[in-house]
Amino acid sequence: MKYLILLCLLAMPAAAQVNMSWEQPTEQLVCTQSEPIQGLQGVRIWRLVAEIADPAETEFVITGLGEGEYTFAATAYQADSESILTKQISTLVGAPQVINTAAKVPVRTSNAHILVVAGTVPLGTECLSDQTLNGHNIVPAVAVTWSGTVSSVTAYAECGYL
Repeated sequence: MKYLILLCLLAMPAAAQVNMSWEQPTEQLVCTQSEPIQGLQGVRIWRLVAEIADPAETEFVITGLGEGEYTFAATAYQADSESILTKQISTLVGAPQVINTAAKVPVRTSNAHILVVAGTVPLGTECLSDQTLNGHNIVPAVAVTWSGTVSSVTAYAECGYL
């Protein structure tokens, strides 16, 4: 039997906890027809961090997380069956860091902005997680060792978690 569960993730990028909430499933999908759920026993949050044995519960908080990227999914279960996993959701905890030393600057072409290597930035330099361009994050320009006479007030680098 399959259940309809909607898992929402509410997390601050620099938080050491993840707050999750969902809508309590009320119907199950049997073949292509919806039927009321009978005997729902709970919800499981996968990464396996918790098994919530109260089917009326619709929230869960995970604390004590270190910096990094976390991915979660959930299932609903009965005594003899379990739903398929919900869509996976991911969140970042803490500020990402430089994972590639190439420091790049934006250059405008006729139809887009591209990033061109203009120096280096040390691995582990903290990145601004909320300001991105072409998959790169802004890094402090003062942390960049510029190539030749190039310098910029804005520099970008590939960021993630080491």
